[in-house]
Amino acid sequence: MQLKKRVIGAVGRIEEYAAAIPPRNTIKANGAELSRALFWRLFKHAQESGNLVAQGSKQRGQYGTGDGISTFTIPDRRGVVGRGFDDGAGLDSVPTLGRYQADDIKAHNHASSAAASLGSRPVGGGVWESATAGSMTGTTGGSETTMKNITLLYCIRYQ
Repeated sequence: MQLKKRVIGAVGRIEEYAAAIPPRNTIKANGAELSRALFWRLFKHAQESGNLVAQGSKQRGQYGTGDGISTFTIPDRRGVVGRGFDDGAGLDSVPTLGRYQADDIKAHNHASSAAASLGSRPVGGGVWESATAGSMTGTTGGSETTMKNITLLYCIRYQ
């Protein structure tokens, strides 16, 4: 039986691991500033990816130009999940490769079945709260909006 040679993955590929230490030929996707000379394959990928931007305008999912001479920065995937690039589908309001989106919920209203108004009162900052009999709901939820998830280490293949 002949064994196949282990194929090295594509440079720049984001990989997820159930470990705290990156595997061989990968580096944590933590936004780090790296040497262009030492990580030349990854820098070449960043240049060809369409996802390399000026350091001052870099978002979490993008490569940055670093100091502009000898360094560059990698995407920072800590604490976030990926979203498929819209690429013309028309589903993303700002379809930019590598863009970071903070927590949000789509604007919506809640209907009330009771019609008796209890009046309005100021709650500060020019905001008024209206109360309708039977329409008050309690506050619920945690400190952030999340989906069901499993925490993994995101790494970038550099060779």
